[in-house]
Amino acid sequence: MFRKLRSINLIYKLKRTLRPSKRLLISIFLFLFGLIIIPLFVVNFYVRKEFQEIIYPEAEFQNISDTRVGIVFGAGLDKKAENPSIILRDRLDTAVILYNSGKVQKLIVSGDNRFINYDEPTVMYEYLVKEGVSEFDIERDFAGRNTYDTCFRAKEIFGVSEAVLISQEFHLPRALFTCQNLGIQVQGASADRNIYVKRYYNNFRETFAMIDTFIKVYISPPEVILGDKIVI
Repeated sequence: MFRKLRSINLIYKLKRTLRPSKRLLISIFLFLFGLIIIPLFVVNFYVRKEFQEIIYPEAEFQNISDTRVGIVFGAGLDKKAENPSIILRDRLDTAVILYNSGKVQKLIVSGDNRFINYDEPTVMYEYLVKEGVSEFDIERDFAGRNTYDTCFRAKEIFGVSEAVLISQEFHLPRALFTCQNLGIQVQGASADRNIYVKRYYNNFRETFAMIDTFIKVYISPPEVILGDKIVI
């Protein structure tokens, strides 16, 4: 009986000892969680608020200043890698509208071309030509692997100083932020022509991608594939 009481007493003391440690761990977790979440919200709120006024939906395309160059960002191909994804198709259709209305004269189609049988820029180029855009008014950027690379190469390779960026609203704030901070004067043309199945995922992903871009722009610029300059 005495031994049993001692065991119970020992367990009780052990629990009391562990309680402060548990509270400490929870406090540390909440602190670290705050360090991550607060910058996410602050950076995203700032960028979206800063660039919202220069993002134009299709009904307001007439308010976009005539600009020589439009940049279409890659957004994936279908399973056979032969046609644009729905999101990319909407970007290309938007580019056609801007081109036909004279808002842009030249188009840079920028996408991924790292893998065999996966060539975003060429699929984009062929789609635009079928839609009536002159092949002489389209330049393919084969090393636009992400938003930062596309903006950087637009400036350094193609010599772009002013452009209309063509993408969906979930992506445009980050694209505008990136290009402008790399020295390109920008406007945004919204390509939201459908309701996308992965719209919630896209918004969630974009929240974290903004932090990554913020680091690339202000803290640790990555190496970007360059090459011969192309005059457009």
